[in-house]
Amino acid sequence: MRLEGCKELPAVYSLADYRDVAIVMQGPLDTRNNFTFETLRLYKHFFPGVKLFLSTWTDSSTRTLDRISTLGVQIVLSEPMENPPLGNLSRQIETTLKGIRAAEASDAKFVRKVRTDQRLYSNLAIDYLQSVIKIFPARRHLGSVKGRLIFPSSNSPIARVQGATDFMQFGHLEDEQKFWASSLKRKLPSHLTPETIITASYLLELGWQRKDLLTTESWVRAMKEVFGFVDGSLMDFFWHKYSMREYLWRRYSGPHLDEVTNAFWLKILADYPE
Repeated sequence: MRLEGCKELPAVYSLADYRDVAIVMQGPLDTRNNFTFETLRLYKHFFPGVKLFLSTWTDSSTRTLDRISTLGVQIVLSEPMENPPLGNLSRQIETTLKGIRAAEASDAKFVRKVRTDQRLYSNLAIDYLQSVIKIFPARRHLGSVKGRLIFPSSNSPIARVQGATDFMQFGHLEDEQKFWASSLKRKLPSHLTPETIITASYLLELGWQRKDLLTTESWVRAMKEVFGFVDGSLMDFFWHKYSMREYLWRRYSGPHLDEVTNAFWLKILADYPE
């Protein structure tokens, strides 16, 4: 049924072109129900022209890697790390940076970093992320960033100062590369969470002062100036490591973990104008 006075919707999907975007999937292969393979196959279908990179380990299943390569995915391999200085964080940095460097060689302009055991089911996820970057330019105009880094609300709790999730980020390739490389140069206390080490190291690289880096005021400033947050649910985010719950931390009876939702972030922008 057509409503009087309504025009046909534009054919946005037929116009979609993601040739300047790289999806860097990093981590050990998730072979349960061919999860990593099927995720990459889904992205290839959803995002025409997107550059797909899988950054994983040399001891991965050769058979699975061969199947993945048939999708046109560029596979980047690293040697397994024994007793790395930052534990699994060192492993994540290694595979992420190698994937981003491969994306840089492909002339990609934007990078979406994701994990091998997570999936976004929305075929508008990249459009959503790019739109946020365009509508909300970074407020830090010192030539040190090209734009905001955008994070999902999933695993980005409000109470964890400088604790934006390490699950996924989207941004200009140069900003993504700096975000992940900075933690190799900036030495922060090992008792901090991996998310805080990565996020805080990036802010130090941008000129934040160490003495007040881990304060609520500095966390608000980061959200106001160089970070952005979108709701994981609007990208149809799925992660099955701990639970099959759609909202891992949300509870409707008793306390739950409040995350930096898009609504919370927009409130920060409104309450703390330039």
